[in-house]
This record gives sequence, structure tokens and C-alpha cells, in this order.
Amino acid sequence: MSMSRDELRIEREKQASDAIGKIFVAAPNVLNVLNIDDDMTESVSIIREQVSKNLERHINSGAGVCKFDSLVMDRMHKGVSKPFAKESDMYAPIQTLVGFIAGQVVEASRTNGTACVCRQVEFYKKADHKPVGSDDDKRPDVALTIRKILETAHDGTGDKNGSNDKLYVHPTYGNMLCVIEAKTSLSDQWDAYAQAHMYTRNMYACQHNRQFVWALTVCGSVLRICLFTNDKMFVSDALDLSRKGGRSSLVEFIARASFCNEYHLGYDPTIRYNKDIDKWQVDIFSDGKAEPKTLILDSVLHIATRTTGRHTRCFICTDPDSNEQLLVKDAWAEETKRPELAEVDGDEDTAAVSIEFKRDEVSLLKEVHEVLGKEEMFKRCYPVLKYGGVVRQNLTNSQSSAIIDTTYSAFAKIGPVLQSDQVPYRVHKRMASTPIASSLRNLCSVDEYIVVMADAMITLWYIAKNCGILHRDISSNNIMFTRDEDGTVRGFLNDFDCAIKTSVDRIPRTTMTGTLPFMSICNLEDRQIDQTVLNDLESCIYHMCWFGIEGVCSSHERNAVNDYQTHLGGWRIGSPKKVAEEKISHMDSDRSFRNRVTSLFIGADKCETHEDEHVDCKYKLYGYDRLASLVCRLREALFENKKLSRKCWGTYNLLADSSPPSDRVFNMSDDDRFGNLFAKNLKKLDDSKNASTFDMESSPAADSNEDPDFGPDPFANRALDKCREIIAQDIINIMIIE
Repeated sequence: MSMSRDELRIEREKQASDAIGKIFVAAPNVLNVLNIDDDMTESVSIIREQVSKNLERHINSGAGVCKFDSLVMDRMHKGVSKPFAKESDMYAPIQTLVGFIAGQVVEASRTNGTACVCRQVEFYKKADHKPVGSDDDKRPDVALTIRKILETAHDGTGDKNGSNDKLYVHPTYGNMLCVIEAKTSLSDQWDAYAQAHMYTRNMYACQHNRQFVWALTVCGSVLRICLFTNDKMFVSDALDLSRKGGRSSLVEFIARASFCNEYHLGYDPTIRYNKDIDKWQVDIFSDGKAEPKTLILDSVLHIATRTTGRHTRCFICTDPDSNEQLLVKDAWAEETKRPELAEVDGDEDTAAVSIEFKRDEVSLLKEVHEVLGKEEMFKRCYPVLKYGGVVRQNLTNSQSSAIIDTTYSAFAKIGPVLQSDQVPYRVHKRMASTPIASSLRNLCSVDEYIVVMADAMITLWYIAKNCGILHRDISSNNIMFTRDEDGTVRGFLNDFDCAIKTSVDRIPRTTMTGTLPFMSICNLEDRQIDQTVLNDLESCIYHMCWFGIEGVCSSHERNAVNDYQTHLGGWRIGSPKKVAEEKISHMDSDRSFRNRVTSLFIGADKCETHEDEHVDCKYKLYGYDRLASLVCRLREALFENKKLSRKCWGTYNLLADSSPPSDRVFNMSDDDRFGNLFAKNLKKLDDSKNASTFDMESSPAADSNEDPDFGPDPFANRALDKCREIIAQDIINIMIIE
């Protein structure tokens, strides 16, 4: 079940290579994305022609300024299929070629008076070098940056004016514009795509205002310009650098990159560095309001860590008017409906988005608050919206012409290929909310983690039953916690970006949704049956298994366990079908589950040690035995409950031969004895600290006659912890009861 670091690295590289075939889109007009404003079109065209002429003049004169072209042409004319013997021979010629073109663009801009709006494209002098900010050992062959972009670099290197030439020696993901991946042979083209694709992950992680990424590949003498987006890789035609036309296209790329709006380079102008206050600022847009609310960015809570997807980021920001700290979430949500209109009403006082979206986290959170806001027990257990809506980009300094930030607005110049069904439609959304929750790694004990998970499961159940909303994306980042003034922790259910509003007729499953290690088996197998809250509760079981093995608190984490090495590697690496098969093999029986999952919980072998010499058995002292006992009962309640039969509403029924039918989310009425018992226990949970007040008679949990040993009482609120643990088990039993 466990995978070594090398095995996971190889698997990740294989996935990247396999993914290229799925995300590849031929786009001859991809350079048009680097859109030039109308008032600059003529000037840039003149500069491009002038630089191309200068380049050809130097090549034909044999001055040796562009060794790449002269060497390639010479070898091509001699019939050499591989102009370079090895990749390292290509780095210096590529740098020389790019440097010459970029320098000529700057000189031409000074001649025609456009230098004030021109950027200086630069290459980092260190080729094939591990960049600053990298979390792996990958080394881009050649990397480019831009001087003007450096003043918005957020990695703390150099001065804000970009005048420190030392910045151009070592590549830095924090201010990198694009990478150039070199291969000696055209037959290695797909490997070049895959490697360039992998580099984008660190660029997104280190640049929190980065929306999409450019890359160049040079295979032999063939250049291709690539644009990596949330879902696709748009690739230009083959451009032969041994010929004038191919070199002219490279000149066009550098010239456009030097003069286009930073938005078309892949940077978000609504997240910007303000050098006057030496702070980053974030604009929050609310529907119905013309002007955005500008917040001050204090710190980054969550970075975008994937090459594709929503690229969710979370920041802690301060409202300068109220001095209140807010949690800001920024993400690109996929929409199933493609609007014909995506503009903002020009009325300055009542500007509003002229479109309704099918899945809107902002409206869902408002509805959740209307219901849960009346219940004291759910205080600080979910986000309360302050501001939020779709992001609007103002590229012409005119509020009346602001546009909604979508994949259409960003990549419209690509042409008809963007309209095809193979390119998902995404909308950029951002919201600010309270309270500011903490990562589970900041918890103090396993017992606190149990409380948090019980709260999260209760909140999931309550929202599904009373709001008709399914969360659908339980993950390690989407369950967090808050701490009251008295030290009591509360589970916090975060990120409703994938949530849906159900109806009486139910919504069938159409696509897999969620985070791979935590997705339900039914979801992984993409079974065409209704989704219910049971899918989310199954995800919670995987969540507890994950943290039981990897460690709840930061001080509990196993040595040498990181993103590349995990005991549950089979849950996160491979195709969804492969992950589903792995989970089925773990969950199909109590014996298999204990032998292959809970036996790996921290300290389960009773021989792990800790830095503290007084810790003899951290398995029991830390409470992982209690977590293992709870998870085993939850698995049994969901997968082996005799009352489940074939009426499994949403999750995988291991006891059934075929997919079970589905017609309702809840099989309980207001006078149902289990529903009443659950409601009564919830009220007592909120009103009392005494476990003896809980009515466990006739409770499904009591049928097992199991009285687990909870060990010593290390916390003052241990009775409350125990009650929540019991209720966490009751939740599943209550909802699947016939």
C-alpha cells in the first residue's frame, strides 16, 4: 500500500505524460492571446518588423550574434537530423537568441517613443538550475522573466524596482514568466510538453496572482509556443527556427510579451503589489455593486498546488475601513452553462453581473447562513459571507467596459477552438468571509480532531437535510477548525465551490467531483446514481484514515512522510478506477480494513518512539487507538449495516451485486424515532457538558453493545468529546435506517 518517494515520482511523471494527450489542443492562433491594445498595435507591428530585419541581418553577416541559428542552419544544410548532440549544448544558443531579440525590442521602443510601456524580457543566466521556491528536484532548461514583472514579485528577493541584476542569475519561480524546455530531437516533443507542464505547478504555487502560464519547447530546430490553462494546453503550429518564418514568430512572441496587458501574460491585475504601502492588495467584487472592495493582504493560507483545476488560493486580508480580518478565497469554478452575455451593466450606482450561474458558492453560503445562523451550535462552523462575487477585469480603465473574468474573456483570441465542448467554461470567483479557521495541523490532540470531525459530519448532515445542499468535496483542506475563547474547538466546514442545490427530483451524478484520496468509491467509479450526503460522510471516513496514518498534529507527523511518500499512496496516485479498486480492497471487510488501514495508524505497532523520552506508547497516549476504534465503527455502520440492504443512497454498497436504486436523501419523517433521538442529542450536546445526560437508549450505536475504552481524561471537556464521538457514529446509522 505504501509507495516510496521514487515510485511516486515515477508515477507522477507518468501521469503528467498521460495527461498531455488529454489536455492538448492545437491552436494556431495562440499568440493572439497576447493581445495588444488598439493604440499600440501599429507601434508594436513596426517594432516587430524592425527587430526581424535586424535579426536576419546579423545572421546573414555571420557576426555570430545568434549562434543558435547559424549552427542549426549549418547542420540542417548538411543533413544532420539532430542539430545538437546533447541538450546542454542548446542552452547557451537559446539564451543568446532570446537575449538578442529582447534587447532589440527595447532599443526599438526607445526609438519610436514607447519605452515607457515596454517590458524587458530577460533570461536567467543559470540554465538547467533548480529554481528558488521549488518543492521538487526538477530543473527547467532555460527560464525567462520580465523586469517590470519583478516589481510585483512576492518572494522577497531583490528590490522592488527590478534593478538588481543578481535577480537574473538564479531562476526563481516567484517571478518566472515562462520556461523553455529543450530536446535534441523532434521525436521527444511530447516529453518536452510533459516536463513544461510539470513546471507550471511550482509557478502557480509561488505566484498567487498567476492565472495561466506560457511555455516554449525547442525540439531540434522546431519551436512551439504553449499556453497552459486551468484545463487545456493550447499549442501553436511547428515553427522552424532554422528558417526566417520560425524566427519571425519568436520575435512576435517576445514583442507581444513586452507590450501586452499583464492580464494577457497570465497575471491578475485585481491582485497587485502596491509599492506605496509595501503591501499586496486584493479586490473583492460583490454582485450589485459597481466598485470593488479593496483589502490588504496579510498572509497566504493556501496556495495553488496543481497544474490544472480550480487553482484555489486562500489569503488572510484586512478590511482597511473596519480593520477586521477576513478570509479571502480565490478560485476558478467550472460552469455547465455557457452564457451569451458576460458583461457588467454600465450603471455606475447599480452595476451588476448580467448572468445567473448554475452553481454559485456565494448564493449557497447565503442560504446556509439563513438556516444555520439561527442555531447556536453551528456558530463558527461554516463561512459567513462578507463580500463576494465574480471577478471583473477592467482592462481599459473604464468601469463601464469591465468584463467578467472567464476562460472566454481570457482566451477569446484563440478562436473557434475555444467554443468547442472539449474546453471547459470557467468563471473566476472571489469572496471574503469570517471566521478565519485554522489548519487541522494546528490541533493539539487526536481528541480535538475527533470533535472537529464530529462537528463537520453534523454540519454536513444538517445542511443536506435543512438546506438541500450537498458539499461534494471533503478533503484535508476543506475541514478546518476554530477555537472559542474558552479553548473549545469547533469543526469548520469550508469550500462550497463544488456544492450543489438538490431538488425533489434529485440531481443525477454526471461527473466525478472531489479530491481523489477522499472521494467515495461510487464517485470514483462514476456510477450514474444520485449523490447524497452519504458520499460526503464516506469521504469523512477516508479523511480520518488519512490523518490517523499521516498524523493529526504537526508534532505527530511521521518522519520522512511528505507529498511524495505516503502510506496511502494508492488512494492518491493513479486513475480514479484504480483508486476505487484500492479502496474496495480496504473497505470490503472489517479484517481487511484493520489489517491494511488502521494497523498503519500512528503507534499501532506499539514500538514507535518520540523525541520526548517520557512517551512510551504514543499510540495510546495520543489517542490514535480511540480514532482507530471510531473509524472501524463508522466503516461498519456505512458498509456493513444490515438495515442498509440495497437502498444505499449515494455510496457504494459492497454487499450488493449491482448498483442500488435511489429515490430519497433521507428516509425519515418528523416523527421518526431515530430522527427525534438525533435531534434531542444534538440539543443536549449544545446545552450540556455532561455525557450522562445523553439518551443512548434505542440508539443505533447502542445496539452494538460496544463500550470502548476511552482511556484517561486528558482534557476538561472530555465528556463532551465522548458525546460527539458517539453522535458521529449515530449520524450514519440514522440516515441509512429503513
